[in-house]
Formats: sequence, C-alpha cells, structure tokens
Amino acid sequence: MAHEDEVTSLPTNIDPGVSPRSLLPPDDWRALFARLLASVGLPAEDLAPFATGSDVVWGTPTHVVKLTGPRWAAEIAAEAQILRTVKPHLGDLTADAVATGEIEGWPWVVQTRLPGTAVADLLPTLAADQRASVARQIGALVARLHAIPAAPDPGWDAFLAAARARAPKRDAGCGPVWADGVAGFLASVPLTTEPPVLLHTEIYDQHVLVDADTLTVCGLIDFADGRVGHPLYETAAVHELMFKGDAAAMAAFWEGWGRPRPTPREQLAWALSHRFGRLDRHLAIAGDGVAPGDFEALAVALHG
Repeated sequence: MAHEDEVTSLPTNIDPGVSPRSLLPPDDWRALFARLLASVGLPAEDLAPFATGSDVVWGTPTHVVKLTGPRWAAEIAAEAQILRTVKPHLGDLTADAVATGEIEGWPWVVQTRLPGTAVADLLPTLAADQRASVARQIGALVARLHAIPAAPDPGWDAFLAAARARAPKRDAGCGPVWADGVAGFLASVPLTTEPPVLLHTEIYDQHVLVDADTLTVCGLIDFADGRVGHPLYETAAVHELMFKGDAAAMAAFWEGWGRPRPTPREQLAWALSHRFGRLDRHLAIAGDGVAPGDFEALAVALHG
C-alpha cells in the first residue's frame, strides 16, 4: 500500500482496452489523490472515487480531481481551458478549474464540485412533462454555451472528415448492408455551413446535473472533449445518449434551444458524423421497423 509521502508508480502506456481505474488498488489511488489535493492546499476528508468515466476521478464534498494517462494529456488541458472560458458566462452551472499539474507523466485537474444529480439517475423516474421540462432547460443551456465567443478551430474540417471516414469500419458490426451504405448516405446529405461555436460535444445524461427536488438543471460537467465547430454537432449525444428516441423530449430540447429543427436526414448525418456516434445505437432506438440499409427510413424513424 502506498503512503501519502510516497510516489506511486504509474504506467506510461495503457492498453486501450484497460480501464485506468484498474491499474492501482483503491488504497493506492486514495493516497495518490490525497497527495494531489494536499499539493494545492485542499483537504482530502471524505475522498471517494467516481464509479463512471474513462478517466480516474475522485472527489471530496467540495472538489473533484480528474487524472488521466499521458496519451490523453490534451484533454485535461482542454477541459481546464474551456472551464476558464465558460465560467464567466455560465456561472454556477460550471465548475472552477482550481489547478492543473502532472504526476509521473499523468496530467490532472482539480475542479470545484457542483451540486445536483446526474440526469441519468432521474430520467427513468420522470413523467413525460417533467422530462420535457428538463429537455427544454438543456436546450436553453446549449444556446447559452454556443453564444460564448470562441475563435475558430483550424483543425475542425479535418477532425470532422476523419470522423466521417471512420464510419464504415466503426459500423461494420451492423452488417455489410448498413456498413456499406453509411459512407454513401453521409456523402448524399449536404451539411449546412454556420459560424463555429464552442461545443461541449458530449451533452448526455451523465454530464448534465439536475436538482432532484426542483428538476432544475444546475450543472454541466466534463468538457474534456470540448472544441469549436458546427453547432449541430452538439445534438448527437443529446438524442443518442440522453433521450434515446423520446420524441417529446427532443421537441422540447429544440424549443429550448430556440433554433429551427433540421431535416431528419441532416440530423442523422450529424449523428453519424460524431466522433463517438454509433449506428448500432440508432438502430436500437429505431426498432425493427426499418429495412436493412434504408437510411432514409431510419432518419424519419429517429427524427421525423
């Protein structure tokens, strides 16, 4: 077991299929995170791990520390930078980036901890009107986020093109008819051109916090994959990972956002252009009524 005055050996390379949380026993992680908090003058009482997420995240009642492997260092830097950018505009809806650093090549960021419950823990218990209310608030939050001034990203076009090019291989598990057709569908849908905005890119049910008593949206967390790009790129995670085919909730989301809803074809094209988008999840949402390879019917089933 590591003690707080010891340096725990962290690997420099992590197998992509291995969760970083599994690399050390809990007591060693606890000692390491306590040491990180002490290094920035913060107490470690009631320090406990978060069970979800791709990074190693521990927190106290007042602060959260996120630690990740060297290959994802850019994400920690991006999160800290974006938090400092959005905080003056979103106020209590986002955390403060208190400090950043590195230990044995592993970057970390300390943030203030936001109150609230993840939407994921509440949605199954909500009535339709309550879900619509939460969705409308999330739409309004997206509008506020996208209104924050942001410089264009010169790498956006290449990033988007690479994500779209990966689609056939990514969706191979859906069968050859779907996998062979996805590139053609994407090529057939002209994507609108709009001024770039600051994107969260993963607004889904684990990243939005709600007051459990009032059902008021009170927090947006995890900006590690944030970037500047087309505003409609933001919608993929909301539909695919949060409301999962709930048409009434999605209608409320668009209403809260206050912008015209794109055609079903364009919504599906943006979803399949997302870095983490997956056709199999869309097919699961649509159910059995769509013939193999019929992207037009799939778009209507999902977004019509």
